[in-house]
Amino acid sequence: MMLSVPAPRSAPRALPRGIPAVVDRHCSEAAFLYTLRRHYLLRGDVDLADLVAFDERCEAHLDGLRTAQQRGWQAAQRALGEAGVGEVFVCALLAIEGGEWGRIVPVLSIVEAQESLWPGLLGAFGWASPTDLRGTVKSLLASESPFYRRVGLAACAIQRVDPAQPLVDACSDSDDAVRARGLRAAGELGKLELLRLCLPALEDSNAECRFWAAWSAVLLGDRADALAALVGVALLAPGAPATHRRMALRLSLETCKVDRGQELLRALREDASARRLVIEGVGWAGNPRYVPWLIEQMADPDLARAAAEAFGTLTGAVLSSGPAVRTDPEPDAGDAAEQEAVFSDADEGLAWPSLARVESWWAAHGSRLKEGQRHFLGAPPTEGRCAQILSAGLQRHRLAAAEHLCLQRPGAMLFDVKAPAWRQRRALAAMGVAGA
Repeated sequence: MMLSVPAPRSAPRALPRGIPAVVDRHCSEAAFLYTLRRHYLLRGDVDLADLVAFDERCEAHLDGLRTAQQRGWQAAQRALGEAGVGEVFVCALLAIEGGEWGRIVPVLSIVEAQESLWPGLLGAFGWASPTDLRGTVKSLLASESPFYRRVGLAACAIQRVDPAQPLVDACSDSDDAVRARGLRAAGELGKLELLRLCLPALEDSNAECRFWAAWSAVLLGDRADALAALVGVALLAPGAPATHRRMALRLSLETCKVDRGQELLRALREDASARRLVIEGVGWAGNPRYVPWLIEQMADPDLARAAAEAFGTLTGAVLSSGPAVRTDPEPDAGDAAEQEAVFSDADEGLAWPSLARVESWWAAHGSRLKEGQRHFLGAPPTEGRCAQILSAGLQRHRLAAAEHLCLQRPGAMLFDVKAPAWRQRRALAAMGVAGA
């Protein structure tokens, strides 16, 4: 689907580089759009075509800054005073593309002091071209600073480039954050030879390291100790972040056999606070025996849209068109508090189901989904099907499809569904995916 991309306060166009106000506007719009992009990546109704439109608009403003040359850099420096994720993205990107270490270091220092700005820095390294990164990333990986080494590792991982020996060293680094990033990169890059380092790290003293060791080891083919550790996180390991719990549950259910997934969901249902997570898990598990229960959850307004999404993930039913949905009320555009609530709404962009129509669809089509088989959008998650979903599916389905491909081919790089759209299209074309 093509999502309507919110227009910035002015459309990008070629303008004289000598007008400071225009250059400042390019800077503010690029920062605004990058910040907004991070929210859109999490929406339930976004696909690759939407990201293409979004990234093209952001790139147009970045081009305005590049054209302005020194004035563009000065505008980025002024904006950095606000220390927002979007502003860090813009300033870091221009610094990287300029290839001047003296410009990059101040941005690194700001992010090192304020971890919440990390996504902006990482986004810049992901947006930059590989040729602009070579000398910078090499210096970062060789640095004595743990923070610099972590940035270098993350840059390689997001570009899907193997840093070789620095990655091996990182998996045993004395710094917890560097070690965690190295263990994560092992799975993202499909480094089968690093499974030998991930498995011992299941007993690491640091919880972040244990999680990424288990996550990567499962992607790299381990279905024993690593999968058991991941299931433990899904069932709420002490102190596990909510994001880790969701990632652990999804990958566990995608990996384990259908009957084992049933046991995991049954155990999770004992946690009264995890009802929404169970609903999402039913969609990831792909077991049709839970569909009647999913339909029951649609009667609860707080869970209806999540249950409808899980129903679609499992069955392939399209609930976003025709009379099977009711209109989702939009907040007042002038109400800042409501707009912020929408940004943080996990159901943003999801359809409201019509219970009668869902029940009718299931009665007509449910018999073609066989119990004991895993279903992903109504069919087994074969390599060919997952590749097509990466090309034309919704963002949340694309993430699951990328994981399914790695699980079926341990050693394959994990497709990055959050990467700049043009890089994703090139990767799909390299995979031979039609329509990429």
